[in-house]
Amino acid sequence: RYGGMYTTHIRGEADTVIDALKEALRIGEKAGVPVNVSHLKAMFPQNYDKVDRMLEMIDEANGRGADVSIDAYPYAATSSPTMSALPPSFLSEGIPALCGRLATKEGVDALREAIAHPTEAWENPIGNIGVENFLITKAPATPEAVGKRVSEYAEMRGLDGIAAFAEIYGRNRGDVTDVRFNMLEENVAKIYSHPKCLVGSDGLYYGGAELAHPRAFATFPRYLGRFIREKKVLSLAEGIHRLTGQAAERYRIKRRGFIREGFFADLTVFDPETIADRATYEDPFLPNVGIKCVIVNGKVRAEDGNVVGDGNGAFLTWK
Repeated sequence: RYGGMYTTHIRGEADTVIDALKEALRIGEKAGVPVNVSHLKAMFPQNYDKVDRMLEMIDEANGRGADVSIDAYPYAATSSPTMSALPPSFLSEGIPALCGRLATKEGVDALREAIAHPTEAWENPIGNIGVENFLITKAPATPEAVGKRVSEYAEMRGLDGIAAFAEIYGRNRGDVTDVRFNMLEENVAKIYSHPKCLVGSDGLYYGGAELAHPRAFATFPRYLGRFIREKKVLSLAEGIHRLTGQAAERYRIKRRGFIREGFFADLTVFDPETIADRATYEDPFLPNVGIKCVIVNGKVRAEDGNVVGDGNGAFLTWK
């Protein structure tokens, strides 16, 4: 009735990803509304081969008359509050009780058993990729853990991986975030090749965090540099269209996304031969390169790596 869209973070992105995608498509078709599946992915090695089927499912839905699009970010790692790595039952009594439990040998042993031999439904990322693939990005009470993989912290502290994870989480009273290396870049490229795929950062920066996932700062230069120029997933023209006109049309943002008379002048001037991200997981704040200037609503807001002028943004509404 209102011309809206069902934009979804599907229920599961690992072992249950096929069923979760099926659910999202079914909701859109039954409700008669467009669907966008945010940051489409398949996590953990046992699920990497599911991406082809996921893209087929989207094509099949569109072939039935549905209106389905997707988006993805150009990295093979996710980022989450670290509590999402814990078994659901461990969270049932609240964070203070959990942290107290993890301070005991019995609590750590119970966590180790729950991860090694799961009896409840959750993605179990530690069991699937190991603590060596968890990079701590925020842990104010244990700054020595920030920028380290949990396995590195474990070695430094003389602990096993689960005990190290429990110590970081417990000492920080749950105020921990991490990056998880749990995807395949080949699949990211495959998803980008789909004609209905847009680009989004899904970026989060938690105030006070010493680190963050580099997607918060470098998504679009990385997409253009690595996936368009280097991997040649799409032509430069098509890659730019996904970032601009196709995105504006999909979300019905009027008078934006194209260089046309009467449209708002939102422009990024860049060198297609040099645009690239420099941000890393260890130093996500490194500036991008190859961007000459950024123009927002007709005013230059960044030039040669410097912010200039006054704010000139506008709140955009769905119309």
